[in-house]
Amino acid sequence: QSAGPRVDPLDFLDAAGDFEQVEVRWFNRAKGYGFLLRSDGVTQVFVHMETVRRAGFATLLPGQFCSARIHDGPRGALAVVLEAGAG
Repeated sequence: QSAGPRVDPLDFLDAAGDFEQVEVRWFNRAKGYGFLLRSDGVTQVFVHMETVRRAGFATLLPGQFCSARIHDGPRGALAVVLEAGAG
Protein backbone atom coordinates (compact mmCIF):
# COMPACT_ATOMS: atom_id res chain seq x y z
CA GLN A 1 0.00 0.00 0.00
CA SER A 2 1.04 3.57 -0.57
CA ALA A 3 2.20 5.81 2.28
CA GLY A 4 0.36 8.74 0.74
CA PRO A 5 -0.28 10.38 -2.60
CA ARG A 6 2.65 9.87 -4.94
CA VAL A 7 4.02 13.09 -6.37
CA ASP A 8 4.83 13.05 -10.07
CA PRO A 9 7.50 15.66 -10.83
CA LEU A 10 5.84 16.29 -14.20
CA ASP A 11 2.86 17.75 -12.30
CA PHE A 12 5.15 20.74 -11.66
CA LEU A 13 6.40 21.15 -15.23
CA ASP A 14 4.47 24.38 -15.84
CA ALA A 15 5.86 25.92 -12.65
CA ALA A 16 9.47 24.84 -13.26
CA GLY A 17 12.11 27.31 -14.38
CA ASP A 18 14.30 27.15 -17.44
CA PHE A 19 17.10 24.60 -17.72
CA GLU A 20 20.07 25.38 -15.48
CA GLN A 21 23.35 23.59 -14.90
CA VAL A 22 23.45 21.33 -11.85
CA GLU A 23 26.03 19.00 -10.36
CA VAL A 24 25.18 15.60 -8.90
CA ARG A 25 25.87 15.65 -5.16
CA TRP A 26 24.88 12.03 -4.60
CA PHE A 27 22.46 9.53 -6.06
CA ASN A 28 21.39 6.15 -4.68
CA ARG A 29 19.78 4.00 -7.34
CA ALA A 30 18.61 1.43 -4.76
CA LYS A 31 16.78 4.13 -2.77
CA GLY A 32 15.51 5.69 -5.99
CA TYR A 33 16.55 9.28 -5.35
CA GLY A 34 19.40 11.66 -4.80
CA PHE A 35 20.37 15.31 -4.64
CA LEU A 36 21.79 17.76 -7.13
CA LEU A 37 23.56 21.03 -6.38
CA ARG A 38 22.60 24.29 -8.01
CA SER A 39 25.35 26.51 -9.42
CA ASP A 40 25.61 28.39 -6.10
CA GLY A 41 27.17 25.18 -4.72
CA VAL A 42 24.86 25.28 -1.71
CA THR A 43 21.24 24.78 -2.75
CA GLN A 44 20.26 21.12 -2.93
CA VAL A 45 17.69 19.85 -5.40
CA PHE A 46 15.84 16.56 -4.88
CA VAL A 47 15.83 14.25 -7.89
CA HIS A 48 13.67 11.11 -8.19
CA MET A 49 14.71 7.95 -10.05
CA GLU A 50 11.72 8.34 -12.39
CA THR A 51 13.04 11.74 -13.53
CA VAL A 52 16.48 10.19 -14.07
CA ARG A 53 14.97 7.35 -16.14
CA ARG A 54 12.88 9.74 -18.25
CA ALA A 55 16.10 11.58 -19.14
CA GLY A 56 17.62 8.33 -20.39
CA PHE A 57 20.15 7.92 -17.56
CA ALA A 58 20.67 4.55 -15.87
CA THR A 59 22.12 6.31 -12.84
CA LEU A 60 23.88 9.53 -11.85
CA LEU A 61 27.43 9.84 -10.56
CA PRO A 62 28.74 12.34 -7.98
CA GLY A 63 30.42 15.26 -9.71
CA GLN A 64 28.52 14.67 -12.95
CA PHE A 65 27.08 17.81 -14.57
CA CYS A 66 23.73 17.93 -16.31
CA SER A 67 20.90 20.38 -16.86
CA ALA A 68 17.64 20.46 -14.93
CA ARG A 69 14.39 22.35 -14.83
CA ILE A 70 13.65 22.95 -11.16
CA HIS A 71 10.45 23.64 -9.28
CA ASP A 72 10.87 25.52 -6.01
CA GLY A 73 8.01 24.12 -3.97
CA PRO A 74 6.90 24.09 -0.34
CA ARG A 75 9.06 21.03 0.36
CA GLY A 76 12.12 22.48 -1.34
CA ALA A 77 13.67 22.36 -4.79
CA LEU A 78 12.61 19.46 -7.03
CA ALA A 79 14.16 18.47 -10.36
CA VAL A 80 11.26 18.14 -12.79
CA VAL A 81 13.20 17.39 -15.99
CA LEU A 82 16.83 16.37 -16.52
CA GLU A 83 18.92 16.32 -19.65
CA ALA A 84 22.52 15.48 -20.44
CA GLY A 85 25.09 18.23 -20.78
CA ALA A 86 25.39 21.58 -19.13
CA GLY A 87 22.74 24.16 -20.02
